This record gives sequence, structure tokens and C-alpha cells, in this order.
Amino acid sequence: MKRLGLEQRLHESQLFHQWAQIVGSDIARHAQPVSLKKGLLIVSIDHPTWHHALLPTKPLILQKLRDRIGKTAVRDILFRIG
Repeated sequence: MKRLGLEQRLHESQLFHQWAQIVGSDIARHAQPVSLKKGLLIVSIDHPTWHHALLPTKPLILQKLRDRIGKTAVRDILFRIG
């Protein structure tokens, strides 16, 4: 997969498909992954309150993503409102 350049697409597909299972249904209702490029995951948040609530949980979410998708798949998360 890596040699064919498909590894990134595979990680993105797995992440999008498993997002609710990884972060839980409460978070998934308010935060959705938008893109994964070069290990940077962009997550769209529907309200500023959720943005503030998710910031402290970022290390835990990162660890869960790495455990599920792969250690090098996601290096950081950027939460954006909107």
C-alpha cells in the first residue's frame, strides 16, 4: 500500500469510517473529521463550547486514533469551528 501511495488513503478511510467508535457517539454528533493530510487531522466542530470541551481530550483522542488506525497515521489534530 505504501509503495503504491495508497497508505494515506487507507488511513483516511479507516478514520472516517471508525470515527464514532473511536471518539464516542456524543463527540461524533458534534465533531466530524474533514481531512487527513500528512498526518494532520482536521476536525470540524459545530459549536465553540465543544471546541473548548475537546481541547483537553486531544491527547486521549490522538492515542485512540493511533491505537486503532496506526501509530504514524495521525500526528496532530486541528479542531475548527464550522
